[in-house]
Amino acid sequence: LAALLAIASVWNSATAAPAAAPRRPNIVFFLSDDHAWQTIGAYGSTLMNCQIVDNVTTTSFSTANGGGVALSTLNYCTISNNQALYAGGGCYSSAVYNSSIANNKCTHTGVGSGGGVYGGTQMVCEIKGNTAYFGGGSYGSALIENSALSGNSAMYGGGAYKSALRTCNVISNAVLATSGSTTVQGGGAYQCVLDRCTIAYNSANSVSPSTGQGWGGGVTD
Repeated sequence: LAALLAIASVWNSATAAPAAAPRRPNIVFFLSDDHAWQTIGAYGSTLMNCQIVDNVTTTSFSTANGGGVALSTLNYCTISNNQALYAGGGCYSSAVYNSSIANNKCTHTGVGSGGGVYGGTQMVCEIKGNTAYFGGGSYGSALIENSALSGNSAMYGGGAYKSALRTCNVISNAVLATSGSTTVQGGGAYQCVLDRCTIAYNSANSVSPSTGQGWGGGVTD
């Protein structure tokens, strides 16, 4: 009997299931080439490769802002031919990266601010051909960096007004007086903070050269 028990014990040991191996963690690794950090959703990306064109924001209230887009984050977008009554013909208080902001406008005479952009930040953008009463290209931007502002126009701050610009090209912007005003200021930039920028070929033109005043074809503080 003892011999039979010994044989049964050896048999059970030989046929028992092996111990389960420790579970390894599941890891998925993504490798992306030429992928800007701000295009990742975890960092706030909401609009990618969008065409934002021919939109209008206009009411009887002072909240008629952001003709194209407001309070958004944009990457690789085209924002053009949009219109707002008061602020941000193209973009209002938005973060914009690697985008074209062109031919937008604010239409209110005496108040309209930021034909291209109002507030927010703009990185590696082209801000071109926008119009407003204050800040044809930009008004109140916290930072515009590595961008080009050209062909924008306003009464005050053809390229930018009350904005911070770093390593930007501010070229061929203009302040142009309307028939009801004879003073214009800051063809390229007005009351802006400029860091390592190129300011060239901007102009300040009064409607009446004999009586009007055009201050700071390039920059006025």
